[in-house]
Amino acid sequence: MRVTSILPAAAILLVLVAARVHAQGAAGCATNYAQCDGQFWPHAVCCQDPTFACQVQTPYLSLCVPGPDSRVGPYGQCGGLPYHGPVTCIDQWECSVINLYYSHCVPSPPTDSPPPTTTTSAPTTTSAPTTTVITTMTRPPRPTTTAPDDSTDDSGCDDLTTKESGELSLGDDNGVDSVTESTPSYVRAYGQCGGLNHTGDVECVQGFYCEPSNNYYSQCVPIPDLPGIPVYSQCNGTLWTGPTICQAGADCTYLSEWYSQCLPSGGN
Repeated sequence: MRVTSILPAAAILLVLVAARVHAQGAAGCATNYAQCDGQFWPHAVCCQDPTFACQVQTPYLSLCVPGPDSRVGPYGQCGGLPYHGPVTCIDQWECSVINLYYSHCVPSPPTDSPPPTTTTSAPTTTSAPTTTVITTMTRPPRPTTTAPDDSTDDSGCDDLTTKESGELSLGDDNGVDSVTESTPSYVRAYGQCGGLNHTGDVECVQGFYCEPSNNYYSQCVPIPDLPGIPVYSQCNGTLWTGPTICQAGADCTYLSEWYSQCLPSGGN
């Protein structure tokens, strides 16, 4: 009699558990960087993106963050305290340590010895000598009605010279100085600012400085120990209780209701 009474109760319990699992699955999984678990969380504990994993942030909040098996894209964070995300960069990129709290993926340097180059000399040709014909035009003689004044300076009437192309020139110098005004430009955050054969700009945007990685590559990285939240770190979001001011050269950018991140100013 006792065994018979226990079986219906166990069946009812299994039905309730199955109904709860079905209800959680119907709620759907969380999107990237959204809440996926926490105390009193009523939905399924899962992430829509298979490369993301539900990671505990506080006893009341867990977020969908990149899983340990996923790989970090260009200039993405790959290390630092207290970072717990993926640490492997995509192909031809490597994780570079910036400081104790931040590492990110940068282009892998080329080999120390560049590949040999083959130079093929073009066949030599003999060209006929060119002849430049210069015709000198002198001013006409002065009228003889008045006596010439030797003290008069006619330096303003220099001889005109015409070339074969028809171009006229007044002496060797026309007395006009050309003025070139250049506008300074700066390298964006984590952009290349130096290295062998680099011919671009070398001065970084505000909050960054040019740091050599090797003989062939230098890039703009955040100045260490600046006040504020480091670049690519969280700066706001629901239940966020930390600081919200980013370092110089970065802005706190809204990504979702639960997550805002310090990104380089100007979208760089």
